[in-house]
Amino acid sequence: MFSIEIQNLTKEIGARTLFEIKELRVKQGARIGIVGQNGVGKTTLLEILAGETDPETGSVQLSGSTGFIKQIQPEDDRLSGGEKTRKLIQTVLRKRPAILFADEPTSNLDTASAKHVIRDFKHFSGTLVMISHDRDFLDAVCNEIWELENETITVFKGNYSAYSAEKKKQLAEKQKAYAENVAEKRKLQSAISHRKQIAGSMESSQAKLMKKGMTRKEIAYGNMYKGQQQKKPA
Repeated sequence: MFSIEIQNLTKEIGARTLFEIKELRVKQGARIGIVGQNGVGKTTLLEILAGETDPETGSVQLSGSTGFIKQIQPEDDRLSGGEKTRKLIQTVLRKRPAILFADEPTSNLDTASAKHVIRDFKHFSGTLVMISHDRDFLDAVCNEIWELENETITVFKGNYSAYSAEKKKQLAEKQKAYAENVAEKRKLQSAISHRKQIAGSMESSQAKLMKKGMTRKEIAYGNMYKGQQQKKPA
C-alpha cells in the first residue's frame, strides 16, 4: 500500500519551472531524504507534498494523518533555535502521524541533540520524507534518496552513502563514454583528413600529367598498370 501518490505534478516560479514529476509513489514506512542544490525547489516540493503549498498542475494523495516539522529560524527570545526544533519535533511525534514531513530537522542542533533526533526518527514507524544537508543524519535514518535536479526527481535506493557512490559511478561512466566519443571523432576526422590528402596528391599528379598532354583515360590505365606491377611476386 502507498502512503503518497504523485500524479503529473508541476510547480513554477514566474517563468521558471521548478520541477515536473509525472508519477511517483511512496510505500508505507519508506524513509526518504530529498537532496539537491540550493534553489532547486526542495522545500517547495516538501510543502506541496504536505499540503502547505499548491502545485501548478497535478495531484498528491496522502493516506493517513500528517505531521510537518518546518525549518525554524533562531530568534532573540527565551528558547534557542535548537531548543525550539527539539520541542517541535517532540510535539509532532507525540501525535503519531502516519506521514512525517521534516525540513532540515537538525539544522540548529548540537551533536548531542542531533543524536536524540536520530533516535526519535529511527523509532518513528510511519512514512518519513525529509530534507537535510546532514549526511550522517541521512545515512542513519533514510533508506531512499530523492535527488531533485534538472527539474525532475531521480530515486536512489539506500542511504546517502549508497546514493553518493552510485552518483560517482554514473559520473565516471559518463566521463568514460565522453572520452571514447571524443577519441572516435578524432579518429574519424584523422581518416577523413588522410583521404583528402591522398585525393589531393592524386589530383595534383593527374594535373601534371595532363599538362604533358595525357588524357584521363591514359592516366587511369597507367595507374592500373602500376598497381598490377606492384602486386607481382618478386
